[in-house]
Amino acid sequence: MTDKCGLKKAVELIDKYRMLDGAKKVLCAVSGGADSMCLLVFLSEILPERGIELAAAHFNHKLRGDESDRDERFVRDFCQSRGIELAVGSADVALYAKENGLSVEESARDARYEFLETTASELGAQRIATAHNSDDQLETILMNLARGSGTRGLAGIPPVRDRFIRPLLAVSREEIIDFLASRGVSHVEDSTNELDDATRNEVRHKVVPALKNIFPYISDNAFRASTLVRADAEYLDRVALEKLAGCPRENDEIVLNAEVLSAVPAPVSSRLVMLAAKSLGAGLSEAHVESVLKLAGSDQPSASVSLPGGLRAYRNYSELRISSDAPSVRTFPDTEPEPGRWTEIKELGLAFGLFDTPDEAKINGAFNIFLFKKEAVCGRIHVRPRKTGDSLKLSARGCRKTLKKLFIEKKIPLSERELVYVAADDSGVLCVEGFGTDVRAACGKLDEAVVLAVKNI
Repeated sequence: MTDKCGLKKAVELIDKYRMLDGAKKVLCAVSGGADSMCLLVFLSEILPERGIELAAAHFNHKLRGDESDRDERFVRDFCQSRGIELAVGSADVALYAKENGLSVEESARDARYEFLETTASELGAQRIATAHNSDDQLETILMNLARGSGTRGLAGIPPVRDRFIRPLLAVSREEIIDFLASRGVSHVEDSTNELDDATRNEVRHKVVPALKNIFPYISDNAFRASTLVRADAEYLDRVALEKLAGCPRENDEIVLNAEVLSAVPAPVSSRLVMLAAKSLGAGLSEAHVESVLKLAGSDQPSASVSLPGGLRAYRNYSELRISSDAPSVRTFPDTEPEPGRWTEIKELGLAFGLFDTPDEAKINGAFNIFLFKKEAVCGRIHVRPRKTGDSLKLSARGCRKTLKKLFIEKKIPLSERELVYVAADDSGVLCVEGFGTDVRAACGKLDEAVVLAVKNI
């Protein structure tokens, strides 16, 4: 009998997406409107022959006063007359929205879905069926198109999401009304559906009828298009997931290759960024994704951008890291080594000492020695982190460069640059770890020297 009024589409959709596989009980969300009453009756006809139990759930949003209570009574009476198990819930949605700074629509949806999830678990239902139809799908696609959505938005409402199933998603509103008429089943009307004070209602009452006058089968075509778009989107998601699986993850941080991210096609790279952020608990808008991809393709090796959910994306040369925290910048205090003895800098795990000869330093266990021309040293010698404007001229290079440029050339990560020690006097830099001594303080064989020695602690 389901074929008679076009609900063959619903059966085909159930089988195509294997909506009922492994299910022993299905919970049907019922508002009392035409769509949900159609779904309830339809499921009551097909589930028994598949050995699956049916239960219903009604949520009273308390938004329409007596009309909301009327809907609840209608659903109660119908389920009782058909012997269908029913669970009823309610909440003051308007008050919840006000207290939490949400729209009434958001609050209603959150409360309703929380009720459905909880009820399904309590009743032992493996599936939750909702009555979205092909006209709902068309409205959703049109609204997402108007908002500039990508493939996810143009794919519309998914037939299956977790344990939620939507068997009527290929069925039009006209077919639903015909089905109810063929079964002699009545329904209630939500008066707010007739108002044009919500975006969806305006699309439903003005845009969709105009399109149907031009394209009578637009709902069917929109459903077919959404199926094709979703297949493409799911394929691209799988490609991005495979690439994400190969990316190192360190605690709450995912490490991507900036060069690879810039080289792969945009549909994959954008998904890769979104999936990486999602795995760290945050959703990204298109603008956020673009900012991350721009960072990956920039010539700035140590830049960063802020993301929602407390995330930050930052470059570390060829790496692009998405982290739940900004990269920590460790440093150490400005320290004045004492002549003839060791002075520890625990943050570096090193000790520094000033000695008169290299031999004396070696005897004291130094693993690294810097020689400064004594007469070139101006004032006291300090070991400190770099400062803005610090520069170094090495005899082998013949030109002076800022430490920033030297660090970039050597590709020292931004997070590690503050741990590179600099020895300086009142006139500026004397030497830099890993680079050498400035020509100003370079010591010849016949020059009296000041020895800066370094050892591990």
